[in-house]
Amino acid sequence: MHPLNAFRLKKMYLPVIVFSIVGIGISYILTLLFPRDGFELDDILIGAVIGALIMIIIGLYEIFISRHIKIKLPPLALILFNSIVYFIIITVIAGIIIYLPEVFFDDGNEEIDISQFLIILLFCFLAIVLVQFILLLNSFFGKGVLANIMLGRYHKQKNVKLIFMMLDLKSYTSFSEKSGDLEALSYLNNFYDDVSSAAVICNGDIYRYVGDEIIITWPMKTKKENAKCIKCFYLIKDIIERKSAYYKKRYGVVPRFRTGLHVGPVVIGQLGSIKREITYIGDVINTTSRVEEICKETETDILVSGDLLKEIDLGDSLCVKNEYKMNLRGKEREVILYSIERK
Repeated sequence: MHPLNAFRLKKMYLPVIVFSIVGIGISYILTLLFPRDGFELDDILIGAVIGALIMIIIGLYEIFISRHIKIKLPPLALILFNSIVYFIIITVIAGIIIYLPEVFFDDGNEEIDISQFLIILLFCFLAIVLVQFILLLNSFFGKGVLANIMLGRYHKQKNVKLIFMMLDLKSYTSFSEKSGDLEALSYLNNFYDDVSSAAVICNGDIYRYVGDEIIITWPMKTKKENAKCIKCFYLIKDIIERKSAYYKKRYGVVPRFRTGLHVGPVVIGQLGSIKREITYIGDVINTTSRVEEICKETETDILVSGDLLKEIDLGDSLCVKNEYKMNLRGKEREVILYSIERK
């Protein structure tokens, strides 16, 4: 099983609980729309089970099916397709509840207003389409960015301290020249999909794609949590290794990459007027880029700045391999960098 699928399966318990509560609420609303002898314990249990069942089915669809459909369908078609799938799931389950009187009603003699039921389903479908559209927008902006934009959290600049990872795909230019731009874009998309999977598992945020380079950030937390930025690098290597046969067969090459990591303060805010974007401004970004460049000089795949290493608990699985004292381009003072390896 793909590591991202396993991760999402482990995290399904929270949305299942939420939808169980939503199911109870919907069950209560149905008792108001279709009056009977009040809201009873059976209704609570049925609502919770149905809500959980809907979330489990939709969750499994998202994990194992929708992920592959996204690659093949354009955004509008994807929204409509997923909305129809979700609508069918909800309609079938809602129909089972309402049209099985011996389960949902006490005496089974109530008559159901079909027009009201259809109106409910129509609103459900419109809500599903809206949610799908918001999720699509969120995938373009990044995790939590759309909500923060709407709440005005980027309207005023603010200082934050972040961990930055700059990951560069090796030999991409030569691959592009040999294979052509269309094949190169496909190769890059596949690689970035695997990198993004590791970033999600390790709680990283994709900040930006810059050609054959991807920038991932983490907020500063505990030393143990901060170590996820390094674990992300090795998880990417593991995912690529598992898919090496696929890459070799599909593109004739297995991706190799190098990574620089650094930590420091940045200003986060909104940039531009006609075309806007959320950006980070700070010396830490330039320094991280220089650290990544040094990987090539030192012939190592991962380098971590001394400033970041102080904020990380490597634990029992990671250790420092080499120490480098380097004069980074554009920097006056000498910087200490460390290569990391797994034990």
